[in-house]
Order: sequence, then structure tokens, then C-alpha cells
Amino acid sequence: MAAPESDDKFLQETLKHVSFGVGVTAAAYPLTYAKVLVQLGHEPIAPKLTTTWLGKKALVLPNVIKYIRHIKAEDGFFGLYRGLGFKIVAVAVATSTSHSVLNLLQTQQMKHESISQDLDENGDFSPSAVQRFVIDTSNQMLAQAMAVTVSQPFHVMAVRSMAQFVGGEKHYSGFFSSISEVWKQDGPLGFFSGLLPRLLGELGIILLANSATFIVCTYIVPQANVKQFCTPVVNLLASTLMYPFTVVSTVMTVTNSGLAAGSPPCMPHYTGWIDCWSQLSKEKALKRGSSMMIRYYTGPVIYELPNVPSAVRKGLPTPLERDTIIH
Repeated sequence: MAAPESDDKFLQETLKHVSFGVGVTAAAYPLTYAKVLVQLGHEPIAPKLTTTWLGKKALVLPNVIKYIRHIKAEDGFFGLYRGLGFKIVAVAVATSTSHSVLNLLQTQQMKHESISQDLDENGDFSPSAVQRFVIDTSNQMLAQAMAVTVSQPFHVMAVRSMAQFVGGEKHYSGFFSSISEVWKQDGPLGFFSGLLPRLLGELGIILLANSATFIVCTYIVPQANVKQFCTPVVNLLASTLMYPFTVVSTVMTVTNSGLAAGSPPCMPHYTGWIDCWSQLSKEKALKRGSSMMIRYYTGPVIYELPNVPSAVRKGLPTPLERDTIIH
């Protein structure tokens, strides 16, 4: 377990982490924007019939570059950064909270007990290694849970701001107007829409990644330099496994929010995140947005509805003939 930081060093490290997180968020925001819209199921460009590497016919959706170009064509360059302010605040709040809580937990832990060496003098496995793993993982999960919870209201406003692209609304254009809109639509609980699946996903990543790293580096390949290579790999695998929770969280943030993106025909009104998971699972949509370069259409056929307002209808894909979809 890392030693707690002094006040000056803690402040410097916090500012460094926040600055880095905000910078990466701003630089990659168009990609994030497109990914959120894909997670919501918004596909404004019709898929094209193609042939896979295995020689099978399939429908392929436009990659993220074409999707970003479409957003720019509709809303202009600055339209690519719709909701960026909310996202930056969410990242800054989450990063500073996580760092602060983790430092506090480490300080308290150091006051109460001292962690022994991982290996005893005979070279046999010592239970202290398990103790260290449990304490570190618990601290990280608690810190992340606090970070996700306190940043969720800003995350909700960021996602809903992006979702306005589907119907062309302007409800989430300013900070106070966004707060008012969330309150009007959902009350105080609206600021925590989609929180539970997001929490489960984030905590699941930490638990799976830390557990896999501990097992590999302690039992399988106990060399000291293995961890630096093992950690990013297992983090990627854990994120992939928990990705459906991210999709469900994004959908639950928008559903029944008064936006076109969260209402029929674009999206049904889900009764809860389990209902959402069940429906998306049936539609093979729990992984949508996980790959943004090569995207095959695997969902249901979507037909254009004649009585839908044009602002909503323009966000739907071109009608697809049932016999063109290859499963």
C-alpha cells in the first residue's frame, strides 16, 4: 500500500491528475460524443452491405470518423463539443474526490496497522500479501464509488446534453437551465439517473483487474517487473467484460428524460436498469459502441414511422429491408 502524501505533495498530485484528466477529456471529446450517441442507439447513417473477411455478407455501420463528420456537418465544428463543460466538471470532481478519499483511507490505515512483507524469510507465501490485496482493493473501490457518486449529476447533464443531437433540443445548453430541466423532468433523483449500473461497472473493473493482477503476479509469474506489463492488459480485459454496464448506464441516463433520444420511437421507456439490460440483450445491443472502427449491424430492423415529427425522424436510420440483414 502506498504511503499517504504530505499536504503540499497531495495538492500537487491532485492538480496534476485533474489537469491530465481534463486535458485527455477535452482532446478526445469528439470521440466520446460519437460513442455516447452510438451507445444510445442513434445511427443516422444507414449501414451498407459488405463482405466480411470470412466471405459472409453483413451490414456494416459507418466508423467513428464518418460519424464525427456527420455531427460536424449537422452542428458545425463547435457542435462536436456539445456538453464538454459538464464533462470537464464531472472528470475534475471525480478525479479530485477519488484522490482525496484514497489518500485519507491510506492515512487512516497507516495509523492502525503496518503491512508486513509479501514473503517471509523462508520464501513461502505469507498471508500479508492477501491482506494487502484486500485492503488496497477495498480502498480503491470505496474511493471510486465516492468519485462516481458525487460526479454523477454532472455526468447526467453531460450525457443528456449530447443526446440532444438526436432531436435538436436546447434544454441542456446552460448550467442552471440544465439543473432546472433535470429537476423538472425527474426531480432530485434525476441527477443520479444511471448511477447503479455505472457504479457496478466501475467497481467491477477494479475488482476484476486487481484480482487478476494479484493472482498472476503472486502465483503464476511472481517476477517483480511483470506487474507493469500485466496491469494494463488486465485493465483492458476487465473494461471489456464490464462494458455492458456502461451502455446500460448511458441509456438509463437518457430514457424518459423528455428528450427525443430517450423516448419512442428512438428508445422505449425502461422501468429500470434490469429491464433495460434485458431488452438490450435481446437486441444484441449491450456491446454497441465497444468497437468504433469496424461496426457490424446486429440489432433489430428499424422502420421509419410516417407520423413521427421530422426532428425525431431525421435521427432514425434509413428503412432497412428485412431480407438484406445477414445474421
